[in-house]
Amino acid sequence: MSRIRRNVARMLVAGAMVMGSLVATSTAAQATIYQREMPKGSYLLPGDELRYVVSTITVRLRIENGTLYLRKSTAGVQKLCWLQIYASHAVYQRDGNFVTINSAGNVSWASNTVGQSGNARVDANGFYVGSRKIASC
Repeated sequence: MSRIRRNVARMLVAGAMVMGSLVATSTAAQATIYQREMPKGSYLLPGDELRYVVSTITVRLRIENGTLYLRKSTAGVQKLCWLQIYASHAVYQRDGNFVTINSAGNVSWASNTVGQSGNARVDANGFYVGSRKIASC
């Protein structure tokens, strides 16, 4: 699927979620993988992830089955570091706040980082919004 079609599909899904309903599409969109950092104004939809990989360590922030998960794999050993339930998708807002949105279109969790500069990111030690550490791994 072209990048333009993927972006349009993401906007339609996000808009439908905000309105309180989810519209299913007949074409599967390719997941977006953010490497280490996610800029303001970006979304995490189911299947998308914010990923950090170095040597035998992989850290992933990902939405699956209505939950935002932070997981770490070290030499094949999996560890659940943190989670937020009721997350249909997540948005790193332009104001610096990282939020999860539930299936009714309401904010279910917020990082309370309005005014933070910088990107959302993951590394071997956890998940950060700007300079604030949200979760440890």
